[in-house]
Amino acid sequence: MEAFLFRYQGGYPDHFSTALTIMLRSVGIPARLAAGFGPGEYNPFTGFYVVRNTDAYGVTEVLFPGYGWFAFDPIPGHEVVPPSIEDYRVFSVLRQFWNWVAGWLPSPVAGLINQLFGWIAGSLGGLIRWVVSLFARGWIGLLLGLAVVTGLGFLGWLSWNGWRALRYRYWLAQLPPMEAIYQQMLQGLAIQGFRKPVAQTPLEYARQIRPHHPPDRPPRLRKSPLLMWAGAMEGDRQPDSIASEA
Repeated sequence: MEAFLFRYQGGYPDHFSTALTIMLRSVGIPARLAAGFGPGEYNPFTGFYVVRNTDAYGVTEVLFPGYGWFAFDPIPGHEVVPPSIEDYRVFSVLRQFWNWVAGWLPSPVAGLINQLFGWIAGSLGGLIRWVVSLFARGWIGLLLGLAVVTGLGFLGWLSWNGWRALRYRYWLAQLPPMEAIYQQMLQGLAIQGFRKPVAQTPLEYARQIRPHHPPDRPPRLRKSPLLMWAGAMEGDRQPDSIASEA
C-alpha cells in the first residue's frame, strides 16, 4: 500500500481496486475485492459478447446495509459505477464505431471532439438533475419544473421544425426550377389531404385529385399546373393554351 500510494503512485489496474478495498476496510467500511471479466464487446451480428484476456480486472464491492453489495471501479479511465450489461449492449457498438472514426483523425482533433461530447453530456446531466431537483420543492417547484419541461419541449419542437424547413429549402434549391415547383405543389396538396402515392405517375395523380377540385373552388386550386396539364391531356390541347386561357 505504501509503495503503491506514495512511492510509485500507480500500478497495474488490479492494484487500484485492491488499494481501495484495503483503505475502506481500514476505516471499518465493509468491502471486498471481486475479480473477473468485463462484458467485452457486443457483436450485434452474432448476438454474442467478445471477451478477451485484457477484459480481466478487479472491482471493489461495498456493502450498504439493507441494500446489498454495490461495485465501484477505481481504475483510471473507467466509470466509477460499472455499467450494466444492457448499457454495454447499446453503447458498445457506438464506442466501436467512434474508436474506428477516431483512428482516422489526428489526435488533437479526436481529443477536442471527446471533450466536446463530454461537455455536452455533462451539461445535459446537470440540466436533468436541476429539473429533477425542482420537483422535490413542493407545489411551487412542481409547477416550475413542469413549466421548464414544457418550455424545453416547445423549443425542441421549434428547432426540429426549423431544421426540417431548412433542409427542405436546401433540397429545393438543388432541383431544376420546374421540378422544384412540382415538389412544392405536391407538398401543398399533401397538406390538404391529397398525398401522391409513390407508384402513380403525375397524370394519374392529376386525374385522381381532379374531382376534388370542381370549377367553383378558388382559382388558385383550379389553375394548379398539374391540373392544367391533366386537362390538356384529356382534351388533347396544349398546356400553354390552357395557361393562356386561365
